[in-house]
Amino acid sequence: MTEAHSEFLLAHAMRDHRAGRLEAAIPVYRTLLNRHPDNPDLNHLLALALHPSDCGGAQAGLRRTLALAPETDLYQLSAARLAEETGRIDVAISCYRRCLAMSERADGPLGLGRLLHRVGLVVEAAAAFRRLIRISPEHVDAHGLLGAALADAGEDAGAIASLRRALTLTPATAEAWYALSLVYVKAPAKSEAAMEAAERAAHIVPTAPEPHLTRARALLVQGRLREALSARRAAIALAPADAQSHY
Repeated sequence: MTEAHSEFLLAHAMRDHRAGRLEAAIPVYRTLLNRHPDNPDLNHLLALALHPSDCGGAQAGLRRTLALAPETDLYQLSAARLAEETGRIDVAISCYRRCLAMSERADGPLGLGRLLHRVGLVVEAAAAFRRLIRISPEHVDAHGLLGAALADAGEDAGAIASLRRALTLTPATAEAWYALSLVYVKAPAKSEAAMEAAERAAHIVPTAPEPHLTRARALLVQGRLREALSARRAAIALAPADAQSHY
């Protein structure tokens, strides 16, 4: 097989890969790897093509890729995503950290921040989201994610500022409105703002019970018991099996 033939086969395999025709791409990658076993790009492409039908094969391919080129941010990012999808959160966090150490790729702090927030490391998560904002100031999710992390860290003023910034960029974001309602509802003086934010979230996602629960809390603060009960009933109607709605 000549180099020109190899390049021709690779181009067609990558076209099949992008089109989702993995059953056509995988055997070509394997054929090319028989000739170039130490090519990290080929090992990486095969690993991506094998996932999710063969997670074991994909993991082995990424290990081989990283052994050949450990200082490549794209390979670390792929390893992080696969580890996250297969529930190996500690491994995913380590890979995201390595990716961040190598480049300013926005996917690195985004993935790292989300995982750190998930495991309760909210201060570190906020730092990752701040780095994402430095890399990509107008990132659609960055300000909302930072606001949610700051809220969980107890930094309410910073959370409100970040969530407001997120809603300036993308006003129809239910998650940001709901997160804002949770920050406001902590302070009795902000109960009206909490209700407004919760109503915005409920309007965008009418099937979500959580905004109705926040409305109920705000209404209770104001002494509007019947309306609070009605809001709680609305939450129960949307999620009758959710124990939180019944408290």
